[in-house]
Amino acid sequence: MTSTPASEVRFDTHCHLFEFGYHARRQHEELHTYEQFRHRYNIQRSIVVGYERELEHHGNNRYIAELASRHDWLLPFAYISADAGVANPPRAIATYAFGQAQGQGVAELLADIRRKGRPVAAVSLNADPPALESLKETIAGSSDTWFLISHLGLPGPIRQDDDLRDRLAVVLELGKFSNTTIKISGQYAASAAPKSWPHSDVQVVVDTLANDVGVASLVWGSDFSPVLDAVSFDAAVHCLFPTGATAEETHAILFENASRMQHEYLGC
Repeated sequence: MTSTPASEVRFDTHCHLFEFGYHARRQHEELHTYEQFRHRYNIQRSIVVGYERELEHHGNNRYIAELASRHDWLLPFAYISADAGVANPPRAIATYAFGQAQGQGVAELLADIRRKGRPVAAVSLNADPPALESLKETIAGSSDTWFLISHLGLPGPIRQDDDLRDRLAVVLELGKFSNTTIKISGQYAASAAPKSWPHSDVQVVVDTLANDVGVASLVWGSDFSPVLDAVSFDAAVHCLFPTGATAEETHAILFENASRMQHEYLGC
């Protein structure tokens, strides 16, 4: 496991902020907590992934947009449901798809947005392998859009080595596209023991991704605050990195790769 010092500059490509907290805490308490983590771990930029799937989280897009107007470190990715559509999509969106049908729904949503002449610049995808399979053609044909695949592509726990490449096949394929990065976030979700740390059974997943798609396609994300249901924020920071990663490669995953893609696709 590669150690990453607290002083290392970081770009968090996956966090959530809710006005009253993911678990209904006091107003803005979550923001204040994250700010403390930002300063402790030198997090310079953060993609805040919008989430409005449940009724209690409705209004999250408005909240993170307001935060972005006051905090220059924050990049809001507005939540969009594939079945609801959107009249005037923002430049960066977050969407969720589980299974082939939902993946196809996201593909149709993005195609509809493109037909209207204003394709989005960046998409954060919480999608499992069947959904990603449905999105391959869309991603391959959208060179002007940055796709961020969350949580290792959600392969789930891999208990047998001979299942590894089958479960990761679509993620390994997509990770080779120049417009795609894979977040090594949410490692607890790929572990048979999600509340343990480090998630040693996930090392083979991280190493396979690094070896097949290259370190330049990997980015780091904390998954704050949902990650706290499984492990501490410290554990999310010191997650598994590719075995033998150099200091330069670790810096690329923690900051440089996401910063380069942000400038290329979002122009900021």
